[in-house]
Amino acid sequence: SQAEVALMSSISIDSCAEILLLADQHHSKDLKSRVIQFIIGGNLRDIIQTDGWHKYVACIPDLVTEVIQATTIE
Repeated sequence: SQAEVALMSSISIDSCAEILLLADQHHSKDLKSRVIQFIIGGNLRDIIQTDGWHKYVACIPDLVTEVIQATTIE
């Protein structure tokens, strides 16, 4: 969808936690995969220091586990 494409192009260190949550809530596998790849693609240290990550990490423990699992696969 156009919304997914727009969100994909707006993934950033500050926005990725919120976009990951949205992707999961709306069952958007492509968007979710893109966000996880962004996170594990060398941005993790910066991301986990953002307010957004701390805000959403409590809401999405299963997604955090998914991200951690993805880092071990890479």
